[in-house]
Amino acid sequence: MLQKSGLDIPFIVVSGTIGEETAIALMKAGANDCIMKHHLPRLVPAVERELSEAQTRQTRRQANDKIRQAAEEWIRTFDSITDLVSIQDTEYRLIKVNQPYARAVNMTPDALIGKRCYEVLHETICSPAKCPHEQMLLTKETAVDEIFDVRFGKFLEVTISPIFDTNRIVTGSVHIVKDITSSKRSEEALRTSQEQLSDAMDLARIVYWEADPTDNMLVFDDSFYTFYGTTAEQEGGYRMTREEYTKRFVHPDDQLRIAQHVEQNISNPEPEPVADLEHRIIRRDGEVRHILVRASVVKDDSGRLVKRYGANQDITDRKEMARALQESGEQFEKLFMESPLGMVTVGADGRFIRANTSFCRMLGYTE
Repeated sequence: MLQKSGLDIPFIVVSGTIGEETAIALMKAGANDCIMKHHLPRLVPAVERELSEAQTRQTRRQANDKIRQAAEEWIRTFDSITDLVSIQDTEYRLIKVNQPYARAVNMTPDALIGKRCYEVLHETICSPAKCPHEQMLLTKETAVDEIFDVRFGKFLEVTISPIFDTNRIVTGSVHIVKDITSSKRSEEALRTSQEQLSDAMDLARIVYWEADPTDNMLVFDDSFYTFYGTTAEQEGGYRMTREEYTKRFVHPDDQLRIAQHVEQNISNPEPEPVADLEHRIIRRDGEVRHILVRASVVKDDSGRLVKRYGANQDITDRKEMARALQESGEQFEKLFMESPLGMVTVGADGRFIRANTSFCRMLGYTE
């Protein structure tokens, strides 16, 4: 009955009538001890011994329960990791794999044990050329690399960490394979967008700058200096004050107007969100260009100004085209009015809009 209950309670038989054969049978049946009444002095040490052993067994059971619980938690955690995780020996043989790994290769975890990882994961007869496993064995440190796997058609990040024995000898490794295809594509898309933006800005002749509101400094990059026909080395770095910029690059006839505009905008407690300003610059080679400066401001949640930034666009061609059109219009107007032929423009309703001198004289009217 005690054995069926599952309880670990010391069972000691004390009797003055049973014989030796019965005592032996009791011990075989599970009794912890049998003491004859004429040996009662043995009872106290027997009780103490059995209580101590019972305590030891209980401690062992608790330790085993904790180990089993930890193992179960480790397995659950191991299998819950979405990355492909495996434990391997130094010869690439699989010792343990998680469920995502097994699903990725359409095999059960047990069926994978003992197989070499590159055979089942990459379906090759040897490890990939860039596999960091060899590097890990050489350096005894965690190795990370990115590879493109032809089988899956994906970019993979492979992380391999060594497993040591007590003598610091590598006996195996933990492999973590992460699918980074999405991030790689995002990086490529971002890089393409940045290149397209850069190309578009180059085509539009636009350069970017920033201004630190705390120290009145302008910050440029190489494209900005290329725009001005110079380099950061020639200008002493990528930062300069507004006064230095105005003195070095702004046309002398525009410097006072620019300085007043900037000072007014800076001192304004509520600066314009976007401010446009046209002026001329003089490149290092002496060429005069017209630019449109569009400046913006950034404020934090409290309304404090934290950043100024803007873009300068070369509008010289636009200005020259406008001037050419104006000159063409003036020339046309002169030809129209001074032509010996009578010329007139008429609206859709048949009314005269304008007439030249010859036309008016022909009809006897003044202009």
